[in-house]
Amino acid sequence: MLTLSVDPKVLAALKAAFPKPANSAVKALSKYINALHALITEAQSLGKDPFNSRFGLQSISLHDLANRGGQIGSARIRVHAWLEQQGYALVEAVETGSNLTGRKSRVKLTQWVTVTDHHSPSAVKHKITQGAAYLDQPEPDEAAWIRSLYPGLEDMEEDQVRATYHITEVDQLSLARFIVWLADRAHEFNKAQRDRMMHQAMLIYRVAQFSQGLFLQRPKPSHFGRTYYAGVSVQNIHRTLRQAMLGDCWEYDITSAVIAWKLGQARRIQGSIAAYPITHLYLQDKDDVIRTIRADTIDPNDTDNEDTMRRRIKTALTALSFGARTTDHGWSDESGDWQVPALATIFRNQLDRARFSASPTTKAFVDEQRQLDKHLFAHQLARDPALKLDRHLQTASGRPSRAKVLAYAYQHAETEVMDVVRAEMKRLGKTVLANIHDALVVRERLLTDDRMAIEDAMRTQTGNPYWRLTARQITRFEPTAD
Repeated sequence: MLTLSVDPKVLAALKAAFPKPANSAVKALSKYINALHALITEAQSLGKDPFNSRFGLQSISLHDLANRGGQIGSARIRVHAWLEQQGYALVEAVETGSNLTGRKSRVKLTQWVTVTDHHSPSAVKHKITQGAAYLDQPEPDEAAWIRSLYPGLEDMEEDQVRATYHITEVDQLSLARFIVWLADRAHEFNKAQRDRMMHQAMLIYRVAQFSQGLFLQRPKPSHFGRTYYAGVSVQNIHRTLRQAMLGDCWEYDITSAVIAWKLGQARRIQGSIAAYPITHLYLQDKDDVIRTIRADTIDPNDTDNEDTMRRRIKTALTALSFGARTTDHGWSDESGDWQVPALATIFRNQLDRARFSASPTTKAFVDEQRQLDKHLFAHQLARDPALKLDRHLQTASGRPSRAKVLAYAYQHAETEVMDVVRAEMKRLGKTVLANIHDALVVRERLLTDDRMAIEDAMRTQTGNPYWRLTARQITRFEPTAD
């Protein structure tokens, strides 16, 4: 939780400029501060990049701040604009964002406002050491903070709440253990990671206390087909925090979802997938492909264990299936941002990266992905010419972007098949805890027959014979030993 303290001179100036009606200045400034507070809270919870951390900046939408910050006076002047014009701006833009690219502005707080962070790991650790009641009994101002995150929630009927939010059950005991561990013993994470996870964990924990064990997430549908959530959600938190949040449950995700979709499309378009043997083998026996590439990639002197290299190769192949580049060089994307090649972030060692890229199996896989993408791109445009005119799917020059068109097609197909899974889970009476794109988390384990029935429904209703589900058990968080 953050506390914003604004210099009294700001309110005094606003009162002098707008003395009537009584208390209008107080209400207007309070609304503006609440809007700024919500935006900074979201920015803190989603985490700072290294640039923001180094220079003490926040990434927020100034457009949202101006719109949500309210108006004042008979002329209905935006409070945000008035503060800037009179020299009382609470934030100063260091780098202006863009609605076209979705980039938020980098801002710094001015001398008129100070922020106190009550949910930093050090602050939480200090409060926990003073007594366990800190987690059991939230401070009075934290209830007001939670209400500000869900305006109007207390006036909603239950059916309205369920129509407005996606609701996840929280294992509060498991999450409390995680918070105590994170405050004092999570040495494998760096400071930025610990800060981000603590803000997220405390937000989820306090909301669950306020909502009797539930965490509410506002859906934010994407033009590309997926449903995301505004702010912190079960989708965008670290898997360790997700484990702590959900407790004992089961995750069912589509096995190699993008590969399964591509092969299904290829079979539908070309009548055969014989031209893609490595891709098909990867779908049928992923471990065999990974072992082959690992034999080409591993350095005899490498200290990394087998599981670490296996995870890296798997992650790299997934990135390549999504269109990642094998080049060592970065590039400037359509927004002007400098992008680091995905493989460079997976294989930090340049020699490992070079050996991985030089593997005959990797080369064959990459060639097959290029051919698949080429055919699928042409098919999508021929099937739906309107995609050529969709500005969300265009390059900077106005041409259809292959990567964006394929992402659009895949994500809509992913949503379609996951809707089938959700319907089947509901039919079976399973408690869905979380929706994570190509995965569902449910409280109860599926019987083998039930899983096979769901897979059959996925294949039959979408016409793709390659959909399969992989099960993964999630257990309550237990702190690691020192």
